[in-house]
Amino acid sequence: VKGNVCLSQGAMAFHQNGGTERLSPARQIRSESGSVLVQEEEHEIRFRRFSFDEHKSTFGQLLIILGIYSLFLGVRPWILQSPAAHENLDFYHAFCRLSAASTCFILKFMYRIPSFQNFLGTHRNKDNLLTFWIILLMQLELAQRAIGDLKRSRGSLPVSPHVKLEVNHRQGLPWKWSCSDSDPISSIWKHHTELSHEDAGCVSRMVSPDALGIYTVMGTLLSIAANVDGRAAVLISLGQAFSMLVAFLMAGINYHSMVAAVVLHLVTSLCSAYLRNERFEASRSCFLRDFALKASREKAHQLMSSIIPKNLHARMKQSDPLALVGNKMEQCTIMFLSLAPEVLKDKKQLAMEDFDLIDEIFSDFDAIVEFYGMFKYHHIQDSYVIACPRSACPFRDPSHAKSYQELSVIRMIQLAHSLLERARMHRSTSGKQLWAKIGLSIGPATGAVISCHRRFYCLFGDVVNTSARMCAYSEPGRIHCTAQVANILRGTSHGTIKVESRGEMAIKGKGVMETFFLQVDEEPYFEPEMITMCSSRRMSRRGDEIDSEIRTLSVSSSCSTSIASLRSSNSGQKGEEATKVLNVWREFLDEDDCEGIFCAGYEVSQKWSSFLDRKVEDAFIESNCLISFRCLVMGQMCNAVVSVITAHSLLQLDVLRDERSDSQRKTVIMLCSFHTLLQLHYLGNCLTAYWNNVANQFRCCPFVASDSCSISSIICYWYKTILFCQWNFWIFTLLSSLLCNATGQALIFNSIFSYCNLLLISANVKDFALFAACSLSCSALHILFFWQRFACLTLLIVLVMACLCGLFLKLEGAQERLNWMTAQAAKEQYKFILKTLNDLFPEDIAKEILYTGSISSKHRRAVVLHLDLCNYTELVASMDSDEVAKLIHSLFSAFDSLVTEEEGVFKMDTIGDAYVCAGWVGKSERMACERMLHLACQILKCVSSSDFKTSSGSLQCRIGLAMGDCVAGVMGRLQPRYHVMGEAMVRAQLAEGSAVHQSIHLSRKVCEALGRENDTVLPGEMEDEEEQG
Repeated sequence: VKGNVCLSQGAMAFHQNGGTERLSPARQIRSESGSVLVQEEEHEIRFRRFSFDEHKSTFGQLLIILGIYSLFLGVRPWILQSPAAHENLDFYHAFCRLSAASTCFILKFMYRIPSFQNFLGTHRNKDNLLTFWIILLMQLELAQRAIGDLKRSRGSLPVSPHVKLEVNHRQGLPWKWSCSDSDPISSIWKHHTELSHEDAGCVSRMVSPDALGIYTVMGTLLSIAANVDGRAAVLISLGQAFSMLVAFLMAGINYHSMVAAVVLHLVTSLCSAYLRNERFEASRSCFLRDFALKASREKAHQLMSSIIPKNLHARMKQSDPLALVGNKMEQCTIMFLSLAPEVLKDKKQLAMEDFDLIDEIFSDFDAIVEFYGMFKYHHIQDSYVIACPRSACPFRDPSHAKSYQELSVIRMIQLAHSLLERARMHRSTSGKQLWAKIGLSIGPATGAVISCHRRFYCLFGDVVNTSARMCAYSEPGRIHCTAQVANILRGTSHGTIKVESRGEMAIKGKGVMETFFLQVDEEPYFEPEMITMCSSRRMSRRGDEIDSEIRTLSVSSSCSTSIASLRSSNSGQKGEEATKVLNVWREFLDEDDCEGIFCAGYEVSQKWSSFLDRKVEDAFIESNCLISFRCLVMGQMCNAVVSVITAHSLLQLDVLRDERSDSQRKTVIMLCSFHTLLQLHYLGNCLTAYWNNVANQFRCCPFVASDSCSISSIICYWYKTILFCQWNFWIFTLLSSLLCNATGQALIFNSIFSYCNLLLISANVKDFALFAACSLSCSALHILFFWQRFACLTLLIVLVMACLCGLFLKLEGAQERLNWMTAQAAKEQYKFILKTLNDLFPEDIAKEILYTGSISSKHRRAVVLHLDLCNYTELVASMDSDEVAKLIHSLFSAFDSLVTEEEGVFKMDTIGDAYVCAGWVGKSERMACERMLHLACQILKCVSSSDFKTSSGSLQCRIGLAMGDCVAGVMGRLQPRYHVMGEAMVRAQLAEGSAVHQSIHLSRKVCEALGRENDTVLPGEMEDEEEQG
């Protein structure tokens, strides 16, 4: 990537060779693989940046809370103790706490620096930094707890008078740890510190219950809050476990306590790391899928918006698919442009060079039309139709009708002059200079999205036919207009436009009319550089070459900058006119705010982070069933393992080894055994249910009523089961611990582990709040009524951990539901765009656009049906434009229903009263022609039915069928409809033009394929052929 231009290796080689040498297969493979690797790296960088931005504020809150907590614990001893009582160990202890607080505040400050944010948002920089930071916090925690044991051995901290604790650290590592308790019952029941009763005995602070709770938080909560990936979470778990093991060995901790603490930490942290990896990979897959879908949606939406004005999208989505979406407009300015005949040297044998030439010319025209703020109506063959911006907004009325009418005419004439000048800059494939002729008219029209399949935005009214006639009777390089346009110009003071009368002349279908030529004596408002840059943004179509190799952000930005500068660079009269036009037309140039059209519209409780609608909540659960079930399995696994370790830790207490506590020991063993077996039983059931449901796609419901068996009911059942197990763990551990007055185990570790495990299983916020309230209340009441003095540090630790886990549980739940709502809105928009694309293009072309953003132009052999209504010009002149729109909408909708029933036929285009269908010729030409002839017969019957009547009588039509070679693809950047040009289209038009009313005219090749001698099919002949068939 250099200079904002991305070139694959294949594209660079292609351009270095002048675009003439084809790449070898081996080089193509290497080029494509290199491009894929670059693309994957770019997507990974985008995801990392997105993930960082998404969790930046939440992680910042955690840093503040941890920083304040560590700062409070660091300065607290200095506030409570007198200066004379301070020792060196107090400095070391405070240094560890304040260092932890400093790292939190420094990291929080660095998170606010933009350059540091960019550094963290790329590659794995954030994960590497936070892995180091979390392991450092663990090491500081271990260090301050080791210092706490030294202070206890020196008498700086209160212990039981029956306890003799000695820690000899002067003889090197490992420390010599020795502790004896002459009366363990008195020590555990009558003495305690501000942390727990065990802290007054022979339990090391490095493996005390509150320490295990802190270690659990560091192994689970911090990796979740930091939003690291699975690899970093595993490194954190192993790094913390290694740090614990080294610290325990250096401090001379008892082997059994050391193993139990390390195993406990590994089980909880590795389960959290596994689920973190699952969620991170799911988030990455969702992001990459949504990113690709968003890119495809944007391409498809831009394409759809170029065909149907954006202000009609919401109305189309909210209206009946069969209803007419449109409205009548009082005054519209329409311009027809036709290229000189030299452009296509032989339309019947169209070459790809001719198609590319027209594409290049129309792309240049598109850039100029976009610059002038006009609406490109459509292009067909070598004709180009433009309308004023009011024509694209049928449901808006100009606030100043007269000013808008004058400005639209003047601006349209200036645009016509620019297009004529631009056409002269091109040459045909034979080397001749090209010309264009233009017809201009103004009058009332109706803009509507008609038919029910492949719906197009069309303009109806006499003004459309009149402007087409003006173009047909114009001369190369001239602007031909009606008397109404000339009268509007005479009423303005625009001196650069001269009106030249052409006199009265007979116009086909219009009678005798006085028409005028217009001459513009000013420079056109465009520059070749602007045309080149804007034209490069058109849709890629050459699938067999390097269709999207060059992705230039600089081109788009330069084009936008060029257009903006051109609009503001005109000084004097030109600048004033441009500003005036933009001000008057702003109500038509500004797009409608379409935000919220595809919004899912689900309400989420701000208090509990869940959907208010139960059905929506069930749908959310079902979409995340696999990850949710894995969370439940891991949570129950932690419950079972921690139950075993807790039972072992309680039985290792000195108070239960005393002969006087035999009955208590038996009771504790009975409770722990029952509780552990219960946890193991539910773990086995949960694993079995997970295996069966994953293997059978969540269809096994042995514990759910058959009438309510669904994925959400299965997940909810096992969620309630694991939640019951968590309550069971807390209650039985609380009872077992309080029987021997192990308050650290009962009030600190028990609660903190339960909080982390509820966070691990993604518990409901309401259930977590209830659990936290019960545990905090129990801790507060026990301390208040059974301790000799109130220990605020114990409550502070439990309260902070409850708030942190609850905060991240709520934020994670809200974020998951927000992502789900975004995905649902994206799916809804995707379905709408896919449906619209299928309406606008053949099915295979719609998929090509959606997944590649390009359309391949290629030679095909097709059968084309071209239909035209008889006496349409007279019909439009005698009817109101909205009545014509309703008539055409009803008629073409009936045609659409017939086309959709015919396999292998697609509707290609509708222009005014023309209806064009095509079908690709496969192995059998006869079958393709028979299919198209059958469709033509059905359409003739539909037209002759009594459902379509006018004031002048029944409708009649002419149909031409032809078969031949053609070039199929899109041209231009605005209104890029899928076109078929070449022999098949031209011969179909000629056959239709020479057909009699209410008949089908077949070309010579169609007659040969069908084995027919007569090239005309009348309604009576159709009935006879159907009876014979």
